[in-house]
Amino acid sequence: MSYLWVDFKNQTINKNYITYDRGMSRALAGAIAVRRWDIEEIKRIGRFNYDLAITFARNRLIRRQCHRPGDNARLATLPTENFDLFFRIHTAAEELEEMKATITEVERLA
Repeated sequence: MSYLWVDFKNQTINKNYITYDRGMSRALAGAIAVRRWDIEEIKRIGRFNYDLAITFARNRLIRRQCHRPGDNARLATLPTENFDLFFRIHTAAEELEEMKATITEVERLA
C-alpha cells in the first residue's frame, strides 16, 4: 500500500518535502489516513446498500398494488431483486491485515 501525497489544491507533492508536527510521524499519518478512508468508505457503501434496500422495498410495494387489469405491463418494467448488487464493505484496515498475513507467511517460508 502506498500513499499519494497531495497539497490543499490536490496537487501531487514530493514526500521528501513533508515535515511533521511534533508527535506526528509518517506511520501515524498513514494510520490516520487509513482510518479516515475506512470511515468514508463505510459511509459511502452503507448509503449505497441502504438506497438499494429502499428500492427493493418500494418495488415490492408496487408489485403488491398491481392487481388491476393492465398492470402486468407495469410489473414487467420493475427490476428483479438481485442481492448480488449489494457491496461488501472492504476497508483499508482489512487490506493491511491481509498484507501482514502474507508477509508473515513469506517470512516463515524463507
